[in-house]
Amino acid sequence: MTEESIYQQLRSHLSKLKLISAAEFLPTELDYATKNNLGYSAFLERLLAHELKATMERRTGNNQAS
Repeated sequence: MTEESIYQQLRSHLSKLKLISAAEFLPTELDYATKNNLGYSAFLERLLAHELKATMERRTGNNQAS
């Protein structure tokens, strides 16, 4: 499997799991992890932090609209 096909598969998995923000930030975080020699756990934590932030913002926005 090539890096490109793995990347596409990761984006697909994230989208199917409805982790849209994580899918959007995947290329940015992959670059950051490569440049800063991050381990897998640190990379995953940073990626999921984007998703958590987006989820919290949606919830806050939904509560304000009610």
